Amino acid sequence: MKTENNIQRWERLSSEVVFETEHWFKVIKDKVKLPSTRIVDDYYLIEAPEYVLIYAKSNDEHIFVERQYKYGLEKITVTFPAGFVDKGELPLSAAKRELLEETGFQAKVWKHRGTFVLDGTSDNGRAHYFMAENLERIADPEKNDMEELEVSFLSTDELMECVSQGDICLLPGIAVMAIATNPLFANLFTVVEHRA
Repeated sequence: MKTENNIQRWERLSSEVVFETEHWFKVIKDKVKLPSTRIVDDYYLIEAPEYVLIYAKSNDEHIFVERQYKYGLEKITVTFPAGFVDKGELPLSAAKRELLEETGFQAKVWKHRGTFVLDGTSDNGRAHYFMAENLERIADPEKNDMEELEVSFLSTDELMECVSQGDICLLPGIAVMAIATNPLFANLFTVVEHRA
């Protein structure tokens, strides 16, 4: 899309961390100057950690899903393997680690499906979407008292039913599913690892 580039950046005049947790996020209060010269003294941002979300496909085209309780929603949902990128870790390494920890599977083929931000207004946490193919089970999933999981493989039709029933209700999961299954996206993303 080609447009006139008359949009101006905002100017950050000051920045202060007003709340921070060790692993989850921090809240930042910025003072900004708008292109109109108006000063906003309290523009809040949430700095969230980077994370990976994995659409893991079996050789028979079924997709690995997890059923788990999400405290923020106060309900059980269907999700995909996911987790934070540790400091200094590459997103692909985090995706491999999370898939193995949560499922006991490793993949021979990894495709990067893109890096996205859920909300550019107040949140800048980046999500790295991956597709994992040619799965093989090499271990048992790790136990984690913060994530009690029921795992299974579902067909694409069963996934769509989960969306229509509200069982898949988290937008990042719906987005990774849409990107992974829409043929318009097929040539836009790259194979980042392919092992024989």
